[in-house]
Amino acid sequence: LFFERLAKPLMQDVKIDWKDWEVGDVYPKVIPVLYHGMPKMVTGKIIKRGLETPQIVSMKNGEKYSAEINQLNFKVIENGSLEKIWARNQIAMNSRLLNSTDLQEDAKREILNISLEYQVLSNLSAFLAVDATGPVADKSKNITVPSASLLPENK
Repeated sequence: LFFERLAKPLMQDVKIDWKDWEVGDVYPKVIPVLYHGMPKMVTGKIIKRGLETPQIVSMKNGEKYSAEINQLNFKVIENGSLEKIWARNQIAMNSRLLNSTDLQEDAKREILNISLEYQVLSNLSAFLAVDATGPVADKSKNITVPSASLLPENK
């Protein structure tokens, strides 16, 4: 079944025509080939909603194809889950730039900024939990709590 799907792509050369909408930070920048039963998610920031309806434009069965995008899919979810998905996608996109010498420092800075602002973990950040409610008799003494390390030991 998997190879049958790959042999018959549903849509190729997929693009989103945003019409008069202002959007930014769309990920992925290039939408991959779409196969039946294998959905893809596109994330981005809506800066300004337009009056026209955005469309998916692609090639389907060798012919040009377009379809309006249901704007109900653009509703804002207040719990922040979409923001975290967007942030993870932006971190993934910037992580690919870490191999480029020209963009490496910019990519690191962007990864750290996104990680901190949206509170998502990246390969360049770490989050620590601090319990400030525990009793400490002598505040001048340091307490060491052993923890597992993912780093290899120096030998």
